[in-house]
Amino acid sequence: MAQLAVLALVFACSNAPTPARSAIPPYQPLAPAVRGGTLVVADWEAPSDLDPLTATTETSLRAANLLFAPLWSVGPGLVVYPGLAERPAVKVSGSTMTVDVRLRPQARWSDGSPVT
Repeated sequence: MAQLAVLALVFACSNAPTPARSAIPPYQPLAPAVRGGTLVVADWEAPSDLDPLTATTETSLRAANLLFAPLWSVGPGLVVYPGLAERPAVKVSGSTMTVDVRLRPQARWSDGSPVT
């Protein structure tokens, strides 16, 4: 555990260049989904479920991640960029942390209707 903490400290203190703000891809809503189609998973096992919160295998998690848009993602260089969510507001009070996540006004359901 101490080795992990030292490794995290080394990376945090490194002189690696920070990506420019322009390197973060802007949010662009996806086109409305079209019913039908085929999911082809080339793996040694079939997904057991398509819920990313309860996926118990890597195959299930990969297939589920194709179905749901993330609130935010991690890009090249481990840069976090927003997806459906705008920048979250974090409030720390003692040992309690509150994270307020607001969805982008451009967020849409798969049929194109706005998320309200």
